[in-house]
Amino acid sequence: MTAALGAPFECTWHPVAEDDWSTSWREGLAPVRVTDTLTVAPPWDAPPGSLIIEPGQGFGTGHHPSTVGALQALERHVAGQRSALDVGCGSGVLALAAARHGVVARGIDVEPAAIDDARRNAARNHLQATFDTTPVDELEGQWDIVLANLHAELLVRLARPLVERTGSLMIQAGILHDRDEQVRSAFTALGMRPVECDRNGEWVARVWERP
Repeated sequence: MTAALGAPFECTWHPVAEDDWSTSWREGLAPVRVTDTLTVAPPWDAPPGSLIIEPGQGFGTGHHPSTVGALQALERHVAGQRSALDVGCGSGVLALAAARHGVVARGIDVEPAAIDDARRNAARNHLQATFDTTPVDELEGQWDIVLANLHAELLVRLARPLVERTGSLMIQAGILHDRDEQVRSAFTALGMRPVECDRNGEWVARVWERP
């Protein structure tokens, strides 16, 4: 056989074992034990009591270190909080984890498909939470906890509206370690007080308190 440029090349054929690709992708999505009291799992492999998240177009199945960091911080600080806002909610996993504690939860995302995923996950878990595409800088009022699993540059760009929406605590994740300083500087300049900073590999999660 000859290529278009005139150089010969050899082709060989090998048999490939038949596989059901429509289901084999599920093998890498096992349940994730986030804490002693919270496991996030897909619907086809969900231990009793799990928060069930169907993988879809919305980010957040519980497997990424940034999601784990945000969930662990939420589990540590959710006691006594009454409301939570999940900014960039994706699959709704953070808002729904808050709703499991009786918190009034709302999630926002710029992607309508993610909102659809989040609503389905709320129904699947029999949890009450609202999800919509309202931009954070168009919201009014405050929430006890603001959850923001966003990359560092977006956190910095949205710093002021995120702080304005925060009534008590803000939990951030999705921050690469080498960009953590720019996030810290942006939020301390707006009067936020750092409470925790946890690192998981190259990812950083932060908890802030609004004085």
